[in-house]
Formats: sequence, structure tokens, C-alpha cells
Amino acid sequence: MAVLLFVLTLFIWATSKAKGWIVGTPLCKVDSPLKKVNFYSGILLLACISVDRYLAIVHAILTLTLKRHWVKFICLGIWALSLILALPIFVFRKTYQPPLSSPVCYEDLSDNTYQQGVLGQGEQAFLCWLLFRGHFYYPLRPPLLL
Repeated sequence: MAVLLFVLTLFIWATSKAKGWIVGTPLCKVDSPLKKVNFYSGILLLACISVDRYLAIVHAILTLTLKRHWVKFICLGIWALSLILALPIFVFRKTYQPPLSSPVCYEDLSDNTYQQGVLGQGEQAFLCWLLFRGHFYYPLRPPLLL
């Protein structure tokens, strides 16, 4: 799915690099979140693969008895989280014409953006990392003793 999103936006990327953003604000509001959803879902899915491999190696006996029906729900949750993280991009992206340059698809981060309580991309990534790593440092249940 992530590769399909990448291929769908590749033509627009190439056109914007060659001629500037000539397709307008509506496509800017659609294309940019697709790139971010692709970015976030790829990172989060790789993190889940790492967790799966950790469980398969460290807790091999336990993972043999677990059923794998949770995989589809975890993947759907990752895609939903990626969509939520990309919502600010959808809201604040627009076409901007800088002086003496071709138009660009850019985020409108005026002063009232941060007054509305919207987190930036760096803050979003840090919170995701913190939640993910926090679970391994402070698990919700006691560690397994094998």
C-alpha cells in the first residue's frame, strides 16, 4: 500500500521539481498528506516488525502459542494513526507564490497556528517515539519470566 501511495505521488513530485507547483492548492492538500501517511506508516510498520522479531527471538516459546490474528488490527491501527498524524498537513498546506520564483506547495504556519495547539511534525514524531519506547521501558504488565 505504501508503494502504491509513493507511485501515485511520484509524477506530481517530478512535475513540481521541474516547473514548480502548477496544480493548485486542492491537489497540494491531497498530495502532501499522502506523502506523510506513506512516511509515518513506513516507519511505524518497520518498528512493529522489529518488535515482532524481538518477541520471536527473546520470547520464542510464548510467541509460538500466540495467534497471529492481531496483525491485521495492528496494521489498521498504524494506518489510522498515520492518517491522524497527517491531518495537520492537510489543514495547513496551500500553494504559495514566493517573489521571483515559481509557486510552491507550502505549510501556512502563521502565528495563530501554534495558538490553536497544533503540534509540528517534529513534536508528533517525538511523541510517537516516546509512546513506543515508553512501553518497552515501562511495560503495562510485569515482564515474562521464562
